[in-house]
Amino acid sequence: MASHDPLFEAFSRVSKAEWLEKIRKELKGQSLESLDWVIRPGLALSPFSHREDWPLELPPLPAHRLSNDWEIGEDIPVDTIPDARRRAFEALEGGVQAPRWNLKRPLKLPEWEELLEGVELDFVSTHIAGIQKVEEFPAIWEAFFEMVQMHPQRLSLRGSIYIHGIAFAEEAFAREMAKLLEKSTFALPGFRLLTVNGHLDFKGSAGVVEELIGVLVRGARLMDRYTDLGLSAEMVHHHIQISVSIGTDYFLEIAKIRALRVLWAHIMEAYGITHLPLPPIDVRLAAESQVKDPNQNMIRATTQAMSAVIAGVDRLTIPPSDAFQGQTATSFSRRIARNVQHLMKMESYLDRVIDPAAGSYYIEQLTDTLARQAWENFQRG
Repeated sequence: MASHDPLFEAFSRVSKAEWLEKIRKELKGQSLESLDWVIRPGLALSPFSHREDWPLELPPLPAHRLSNDWEIGEDIPVDTIPDARRRAFEALEGGVQAPRWNLKRPLKLPEWEELLEGVELDFVSTHIAGIQKVEEFPAIWEAFFEMVQMHPQRLSLRGSIYIHGIAFAEEAFAREMAKLLEKSTFALPGFRLLTVNGHLDFKGSAGVVEELIGVLVRGARLMDRYTDLGLSAEMVHHHIQISVSIGTDYFLEIAKIRALRVLWAHIMEAYGITHLPLPPIDVRLAAESQVKDPNQNMIRATTQAMSAVIAGVDRLTIPPSDAFQGQTATSFSRRIARNVQHLMKMESYLDRVIDPAAGSYYIEQLTDTLARQAWENFQRG
């Protein structure tokens, strides 16, 4: 077939009625409904979806994206500076694009300078985590902020900072945080200081709707809190990123992330900021999905990563397969974790098609069902 010939031109369309007749014969008296996937009470999905159940043109998911590319993340524990630098340069040389520095303690300005010396900050995004107490944040951020102000390309630097419990912090911290948000918006516009932590809401397949509701509640709380303190909705939204876990239910996890994008677009619409792109979605493999067997983890990680990427995430971190054995991950397992993502880009080209799941009626139906149930419950709550 010539490359310009329309695909499937030689095949006639098969109506839904024709398919259902064929299915009835094959099932030999068994009902189609008996094959439904019951995800949870009140949430079941038929294995059969057809074009006649959908509009001629399915609406595209909100994106503002030019490709399906994502950043390859890796966690870098920061205990001693030399060990952290060794791990970091191994990761960067292995193709990591979004190192996340997991601080074991707050770092002062000289330590930040030593830690990041030689790291081309304008070629990667930089993420800071490990902050367990919100009161630690201002000092950590001021030291980091002072360091990056010395960088000649500071306005192009990108990254984020994770703070546990920020959505429910005390009023005094929120007021101080509002000042830092305003300051950072203009002095370091590529950094996001507000993370919607969806990992706390992960409950597996049976709790997928509650997980989506939890993300909406936390995100709306952040929006409300800082707009109430006088910041514009655009400024607050500019600082938000969403971080969620991904489980092992392949199609369900694809639909969950896609539904999250639809749902957050509704949040943006409520604040009148539809002209802005969606916040970045950061994904990490659910700890509950990992086991002690590293070989099993490697297989699981591949399918979980595919779910995340096909759904259209912005950053993905795959833990080393032996990270759940209570010991330090080996260099080999860290390299394999990176290479899973390299293979998806360089051999499978999953970064080249925007919204690869679009047009799959099964996934579209599941996405729509999750989004509707989560939004209805969120509005009632």
